[in-house]
Amino acid sequence: ADVFLVFEILLYLWLVWSDPGILPQGDDLVAPEASTGLMQVRQPENIESLLWIQDGKNICPTCRIVRPLRSKHCRTLDRCVSRFDHFCPFLNNTIGAKNYRLYIAFLSLGILVNAAFIATVAYYLIDDPDDHEWPVILFAILLVGPILGMVAWSSMLLMSHIYLMSANLTTNEYVNWVRYKYLINEEMKFNNDF
Repeated sequence: ADVFLVFEILLYLWLVWSDPGILPQGDDLVAPEASTGLMQVRQPENIESLLWIQDGKNICPTCRIVRPLRSKHCRTLDRCVSRFDHFCPFLNNTIGAKNYRLYIAFLSLGILVNAAFIATVAYYLIDDPDDHEWPVILFAILLVGPILGMVAWSSMLLMSHIYLMSANLTTNEYVNWVRYKYLINEEMKFNNDF
């Protein structure tokens, strides 16, 4: 369990400092078009992305770039993020295209580490109950309670993200699907072509 705890801490630090998929600005951009004054991200010729430029939904007024499909401007980072999922206040970082797998691994390992800790405390208390005084038992129960809550919360997050992965959606798209034309069909109902 100690090895898993070390991995969990390292994974946490990696996630805190990881790039969520920030869209390039500056040198990675093509010069602004004379007609629009907007910078464009260099990308291969893609007819689908060119079609989305027409309705203005994928133009970021803050970064002044044309965003690729499924990207969004993160208010906290003040940058556009590719396949924006959500901003995680616990990690103080945005979860996006480049660090989503790390986030899923972090949740999974966190559940495993905390469940192992709860099992260890339970084994310690059950192994020889006459050997422990009531302050030790009370301390163990007070310690296990919040950790049990963390396991429940992390499990809920992991299950919801597993569902979102199976549906090929981000948290942002799931919550705000009405805002995105590519998720609405002709009858104005949810439709995911991804």
